[in-house]
Amino acid sequence: MMQTADLSQLQDIVETSEPSWWPPAPGWWVLAALVLVIITASVILLRRYIRRRRVKRLALRQLRQLDNDCRASDITLLLKQAALAYFPRQQIAALQGRRWIEFLVGGLPSSQQRTALIADIEGQLYSAQGDTSAYRGLAHDWLTKALPPKTSKPTPTEVS
Repeated sequence: MMQTADLSQLQDIVETSEPSWWPPAPGWWVLAALVLVIITASVILLRRYIRRRRVKRLALRQLRQLDNDCRASDITLLLKQAALAYFPRQQIAALQGRRWIEFLVGGLPSSQQRTALIADIEGQLYSAQGDTSAYRGLAHDWLTKALPPKTSKPTPTEVS
């Protein structure tokens, strides 16, 4: 004879509780750590980028504020202050005249280098009053295209 199960003795099915969201699985911890590292590195690199270009922005602003009838020595002073922020003092302090102009032109891309411009600007450096538009143009080009130096810093011996 077959035994019949007494169904009255059975208990209800126990449902499991829903899984908790805390603590997260190890993969979420790894993802959170990775996101934190990326955010931290981005903030550090952004601050370094802004700080490195602060002198360049200031020099460009001061160049725009100079009058059209400013002297070449005013532009030279502005450029030397900007150059000292990016190049060693011993390298910049000794430059003057033609070597200074060659240093500036040497920092520009190859297509920008012109020997006629060097001679023209060299003449403007020593004139008491005169047209400094070419020198101002060179200053603007140098501040925008040569600063901050990319990988290698041109030395005065490389430019000569």
